[in-house]
Amino acid sequence: MRTMRLASILGVLLVATVYELSAQLNLTFRRTISFPASDSAKVRPFLCATDASGTLWVISSRATDTAAANALWRLRPGDTLLTKVVDFTEPRDPFVASLRGVATIGNDVFVTGWQPGVSPQISFTYRYPNGDPAKKEAFGANIQGVGYGTYLNGIAATRDTFLFAGITFNTSIRAYNFNRSYAAVGYGSWVPLTVYPLEPGGPHRDGVDVIRDVATIPNGNYADSTTVFYTSRNSSTANPSSGGIALWIRGKQTNPQGYFGKRVTDFFADLALGTFVPYGITVDNAGRLYVAGADSVRRWVKAFAVDTSGTATLLAEFPSRNNPSNPDPSGAPFLAPCDVALSPDNGQAYVIDQFTRKVYVFSTGLTSVEQRASIPQSFELYQNFPNPFNPSTTIVFGLPRSEHVTLRVFDLLGREVAQLVDGVLPAGRHQRSFDGAAYGLSSGVYIYRLTFGAQSLSKTMQLLK
Repeated sequence: MRTMRLASILGVLLVATVYELSAQLNLTFRRTISFPASDSAKVRPFLCATDASGTLWVISSRATDTAAANALWRLRPGDTLLTKVVDFTEPRDPFVASLRGVATIGNDVFVTGWQPGVSPQISFTYRYPNGDPAKKEAFGANIQGVGYGTYLNGIAATRDTFLFAGITFNTSIRAYNFNRSYAAVGYGSWVPLTVYPLEPGGPHRDGVDVIRDVATIPNGNYADSTTVFYTSRNSSTANPSSGGIALWIRGKQTNPQGYFGKRVTDFFADLALGTFVPYGITVDNAGRLYVAGADSVRRWVKAFAVDTSGTATLLAEFPSRNNPSNPDPSGAPFLAPCDVALSPDNGQAYVIDQFTRKVYVFSTGLTSVEQRASIPQSFELYQNFPNPFNPSTTIVFGLPRSEHVTLRVFDLLGREVAQLVDGVLPAGRHQRSFDGAAYGLSSGVYIYRLTFGAQSLSKTMQLLK
């Protein structure tokens, strides 16, 4: 009787949690954004990510079409057309055969992919501080760093500036250190494994059915072995049951061999993924998992609540005009929605489509904690906390109205060392994290400045190592 009662209570709690998560989602298709007409013939959107300023970064890849261009594209808040930032095809980058992943840490952009040649299988990662191609840092086999002797597929970042990647070797995952304060592993190198955690679908068949994307929880503590992340994997005709979503738990960013992957299941088997490449995924601030069902029997993007047993409950579905099972005339004309990304406040969602070569923008109805607070009567900049800090701290500011703002960090000589916000934000209170280690900063006093129009507010903070 006690066991039954406990199960009943847990069931009620689960239903209540799912209701609370889904009640906030009100997905509405708002607009379509295109690539420049002069480039559209060679654009094949593949994966995407948003940075701390709300800028959307999209990679076009030759992964599925050799006629495509490998390129990095940008869409800033308020833009009506995407801008090409880097074209790896013209002139050809000798280290880039195809792009395979994109992620952000603050406003830094990371792009990963395969190097030319089939054997040995080698890869690379490029880091663009503040999205600036002129400041590129390169890592990979025959470049610098360790742990690039396999193909990387999909990447996601942790708040402590580690990158998680899906790898072809052993159909597994790796962690790469981009935290300058972590001395056990070289900057830009992998955290070595002796035991590779196997993706639940088993070994791949000829490198066809492998991990395609990775999603971490924003601000999740991946020094804690209870914090989960997700990967997506496609099937193949030779291995038709291998595709799906995996939930990874029990490991840490500094000990990824401890991770255990379990297959995520749902009632309608929506997440038993097919043969398409890729199936992009992301996670919002509340831990909801968003999956892009790119193949012709799906043509949808859905949000799920996933418990630690790996059971997924459908919360909401993006309105899709071409969803074969649930068409919505007011929805986006999806043909192959291959990835989804969210604005920092989760108020907007961006879906990239590989076949239509468009970006579809949705409002989510979500409001972050700081937005639900009362609207400030004037512009406000609060003292960071903790202060002093090592290596990260939080900066909170308030806006009485929607405004284009910048939040930058300077050293005492007036040199800019970081840009945390550069875009239009809604009225309300907002917060941004700042990690001194991610920018390679030494101990000292720094100035953070909030600028809105011709006005600005500044405060000082101290980094102690």
